Amino acid sequence: MIRSIWIYGRAIYRHTYGHVMYVKRYNSVSIHISSGRIRRDFGKCSPYWGWQVLGHEIAHLVGVGGGHYLSHGSVHLSVTRELLMESLPLSVSIPSIYYLLIDYLLSGCKRGYSRVRTDSVLYELRNVITNYDVDTNYYLGCSRRLVSVLRSCGILPM
Repeated sequence: MIRSIWIYGRAIYRHTYGHVMYVKRYNSVSIHISSGRIRRDFGKCSPYWGWQVLGHEIAHLVGVGGGHYLSHGSVHLSVTRELLMESLPLSVSIPSIYYLLIDYLLSGCKRGYSRVRTDSVLYELRNVITNYDVDTNYYLGCSRRLVSVLRSCGILPM
């Protein structure tokens, strides 16, 4: 059982938006979110990316009771999506879930991510866009950095 959770506004690792650490000896968790980097990279859409990162890191803790983190994959994606959907108002959860699915589309370009079936992520992404009328141009337009990464990974055309 986890005794305490600490959330910090700075990430230790330079190339991440967030990470989680479990200290078994004290049964405590620290979640580090790079809020400055998120604000810089996402501007007016930074709250949505920030919630996605926080939900993503919390979802890793699902397996901590058994002594291990829940690794990236379809279960991790489902847990994060449900956490965001059930704990935030729709006006915040839907853009956050949109960004979560975009993040998972990038799994082939990231170290440490297991491959989630791209077709299932695309299916979920299409459903979110269609069912909730997500303005993709607006949310992609918030971050030149994200568009650049999507292009370099071959997800968006050059």
